[in-house]
Amino acid sequence: MALVPHEPTGFSKSTLYDGLKLVMVPVGQDEEEVQMDPEKGPLVMQLDGSLTHLQPVRGIAGGGQIGEKLWPQMTSTEQTCALYICAKKNRYVKERLEIE
Repeated sequence: MALVPHEPTGFSKSTLYDGLKLVMVPVGQDEEEVQMDPEKGPLVMQLDGSLTHLQPVRGIAGGGQIGEKLWPQMTSTEQTCALYICAKKNRYVKERLEIE
């Protein structure tokens, strides 16, 4: 099955996180710091402590084809969800690294 780029009709680029290099995201009772790449979005911590970009969001595009959405193509809601996912992953990795 081939992946096709997802380009919604009438889409306006989200500017919600433009220009931010660091975002504090509430996770549980605390906040988690998430570093941002201006073009590729939030950075996720790996188990070796390095940072990488969140994988593109895959979903069903128009016509039932599987499509990929990169950070600039996401709506502000999708970007916020991706940011929360990164924050939770980063928190988990930090806690796991402290245990080891």
